[in-house]
Amino acid sequence: MFDASTLQELKLNIINVEYCELDSSWRYSNVYGPFHRLYLTSGGQGVVSHHGRKFILGPSVLHLVPGYTNSCYRCDSFLEQYYVHFACELEGHFDFFSEMPLSYQAQCMAGDVELFNRLIELNPGMGLKERDPRKYDKKLHLERSQGYADEVSPAVFLESKGIMLQLLSRFIDESAERVSEHKEFGRIERAIRFMRENIDSQLTVKELADLACLNADYFSRVFTRVMGTGPIEYVHRKRVQRIKLLLLTTDMSLEQIAGTVGFSSASYLLRIFKKYTGMTPKQYRKAAFYG
Repeated sequence: MFDASTLQELKLNIINVEYCELDSSWRYSNVYGPFHRLYLTSGGQGVVSHHGRKFILGPSVLHLVPGYTNSCYRCDSFLEQYYVHFACELEGHFDFFSEMPLSYQAQCMAGDVELFNRLIELNPGMGLKERDPRKYDKKLHLERSQGYADEVSPAVFLESKGIMLQLLSRFIDESAERVSEHKEFGRIERAIRFMRENIDSQLTVKELADLACLNADYFSRVFTRVMGTGPIEYVHRKRVQRIKLLLLTTDMSLEQIAGTVGFSSASYLLRIFKKYTGMTPKQYRKAAFYG
């Protein structure tokens, strides 16, 4: 479920965009990067696997790999494709695709190739310098994911964002229920917005319940019915998303990261992170490729 009104807060920054021709050397396993990847296949065939499924990259296919997804890539012969790597988040560093119901593959529409070509024309020189995921420049990712709008002209930024929104609209599941349509959403809407704007602060259920003018127990029950998870778990999951980004794109210590995302200590951060990812922050940093 999702609240469509949050789309007004969407931030989108392009990191890499390019057309490329690949061969059998395009073969990588366990790629796990912080940014989203969008592909348009114009010729040949490849395979991408993630979320327990295998997808064929063939002519006229659009494919989306959300960030923080463990994925594998393979081309047996040749593959011609457009790609764009991008950061996409909502207010409070919320990952856009964790909030939206989506499909991972869609058929191209008339004009999609032209949209990609225009995106490349608007953003020249933004192809990958190194295709091996293990050699990806994480510093460059962080700079572009945070500063793309400042690096290009307003006209380029607006047109590029418009193109990206057109392409991303292909993947949204229109049949999914919207949070804002839930009959009880209005009772917790103020608290949800406060959480999103203050996710890096110390938050308590009582404080959130007071914003909703409900007692803490009843607020938790309503929140769970609307959002599908309890308020504290919701906060923890959103903080873990932010921790993943900081682990993959900075050299910050756990103490520094804990203070940044709103945890009281590094040990508490470690416990929560391991609960939701199955690994320690150190293991996560070591295991990740960027793809």
